[in-house]
Amino acid sequence: MVPVPRSASHARGRPDLALVVRGLGANGTTRVMLTLAGAFADAGRRVDLLVLDGRQRAPSAIPPNVKRVEIGRRTRWHATPALLAAEAKWHAAWPSLAFPRDAGALAGLVDYLRDRRPRALLAGATHANVLSVIARRQAGSDARLVLAQHNHLSTKTARLRLRWKRALCRAYYPEADALVAVSQGVADDLVRGLGLDAGGVHSIYNPIVTPELERAARAPVDHPWLVDKDVPVVLGVGKLRKRKRFDLLLRAFARARRTRPLRLLVLGDGFQRRALIRLAARLGVAEDTAFPGVVANPHPFMREADCLALASEWEGFANVLVEALASGCPVVSTRCPSGPDEILAGGRYGTLVPTGDEEALAAALLRTLDAPRDAARLCARAREFDVSHAAAAYESLLFGAVAPSD
Repeated sequence: MVPVPRSASHARGRPDLALVVRGLGANGTTRVMLTLAGAFADAGRRVDLLVLDGRQRAPSAIPPNVKRVEIGRRTRWHATPALLAAEAKWHAAWPSLAFPRDAGALAGLVDYLRDRRPRALLAGATHANVLSVIARRQAGSDARLVLAQHNHLSTKTARLRLRWKRALCRAYYPEADALVAVSQGVADDLVRGLGLDAGGVHSIYNPIVTPELERAARAPVDHPWLVDKDVPVVLGVGKLRKRKRFDLLLRAFARARRTRPLRLLVLGDGFQRRALIRLAARLGVAEDTAFPGVVANPHPFMREADCLALASEWEGFANVLVEALASGCPVVSTRCPSGPDEILAGGRYGTLVPTGDEEALAAALLRTLDAPRDAARLCARAREFDVSHAAAAYESLLFGAVAPSD
């Protein structure tokens, strides 16, 4: 059961919007959902944030005017009979088997929808999207359901062992009232990959630029390479995972460093950290490479760095590129699917190189470091990804002309 007394929930009134998140870990999707939740609440909407797995800790505070609701987790085996009975489809048990940490929240999500009766429901990850479709049907809810796709689905599920995710999306996504893709590349991929009607898939860029981000970018930075900078610094930011290709960035950096003195700062953590440190040593750049780990506020690093580089094989949107532009930092990125090409307008606001091309990435780093820095122009581009633009687009899909509840 949802741990909110019935009397308390009704005293607060029927929520305008419930946002479903898998957990509160430090990832881009969660940050986007928290930003949207705060924007809707500031606009006068009653907003609940539904957390399927409360064991993950929040990377930042939930907006104070947003109500956090922990969805009661039950075992996946409790969820499976309900799925089989209600769905009567060959894929009915897949969410329970494939999402063992999430499927147990299905019964709690159904209880919430029956009790609180939100006017609209917004989910933003594959797991949460599928469970939201099933829960809405089982609860008999009249909530308008909008699903957001934050990754390039066909690329993410290209491996045989992940293709079941694509099958789930193909089975359940058409039941949503609207689908949102965080870039046009993701939207096109959904239409092609799932056979969806293009008219039902809407491209809405992530809300990255907020007053909080602008304040964070003005904070001081304490890393010695940026405080007393006598050598240009290249910055990489993100989870140290394979698809982010920090190994490629290290190789390109080592190649560029043969031409001129350079340093590389990599902010983030992940299972590839040790391998990347060993690679830096093998390439002979260990003394000019640093891995400070996860930094609570990376924006001052972006402000002071000479260039930010993204070497990913694929992205959904690439939030970090907008964050860098908002800090006035020049960027170099692979032209990967999808997001960078759209954010950088085909190369007008940063340099794009082919994915996997170490030589091209190294050359682009050197050209960017030699070019004059136009921070004002980069910041102006970043403001096109302001929270107000995204919130207005989501508002139209979720509510149309419906005013906030009294």
